Amino acid sequence: MVFVFSSGFVKYAALELQAQFQMPSVNATATISAIACILAAIVSYFLDRTPKPTPAEIVRNAPRIELNQLERRSFFKENIQFLIPAILIYAVLTFLRDFRDNFNAELLAESNSYSGKNIAQYETLISLILLAGVPFISLIKNHLKAIQFTFTTAAFGGLLNLISLYLYHNKFLSGSYLVLFSGLGMYAGYILINISIMNRIIGYRNTPGNCGFLMYSADSTGYLASIMVMSIALFQNKLAVQWLPIFEQLLTWGSIAVVMISLLPIRYCYLLNKNKLL
Repeated sequence: MVFVFSSGFVKYAALELQAQFQMPSVNATATISAIACILAAIVSYFLDRTPKPTPAEIVRNAPRIELNQLERRSFFKENIQFLIPAILIYAVLTFLRDFRDNFNAELLAESNSYSGKNIAQYETLISLILLAGVPFISLIKNHLKAIQFTFTTAAFGGLLNLISLYLYHNKFLSGSYLVLFSGLGMYAGYILINISIMNRIIGYRNTPGNCGFLMYSADSTGYLASIMVMSIALFQNKLAVQWLPIFEQLLTWGSIAVVMISLLPIRYCYLLNKNKLL
């Protein structure tokens, strides 16, 4: 949730530096970056002193060890029903999130509601909602139910995006609120997959491993797609591009994909639970 909040706050802070101190955009960016580096060093210091997992936690969640190529391949095949949907959904959400984050200012400007304050307020509100709800997944001790909950949340996030688009096209929502609600719909599934799904799969199978290579696969796919779309701004006049209609199309098809893909692991989890009860 921190990067959701910081995404809006750093834009607001940079705009305020430019407005209050007549600072060039390059200098404002450098100043914010320097402050971020200092804060990152402080957080890293405390993170390094995080208590190690207890023996009970190690048993429940399985040991986290480095996997070689053969072990990664075996782990992937064993959990393909979870991993393929998770990677695809995370890649789509990474792409949508990155596009929204990079063109947030343009989207709000085309909605006639652009300001640094609006950007900060929207991202802060989203981070607070996520902060209030996401930690409750830790209360789900059953790993399979947690996996099912994660995919269900991603599906509901996709439905929220589609409902927001419908309301926007029928003049019930402004473009700025579309940006707000779409952020919430994207981050709901994105955050849970980011912090939970891979670890839960390892815990459910009770197989030693780690989720580094899995997250890399999903991240690299999503950012590659994002770079391809953003290259539009490099090869033509950026001012001539209408980003809001592009965002609407990407959000529509991306959200449909997330909902449809999520149904597969949700059904698979249901069948696993059902077989256990028989």
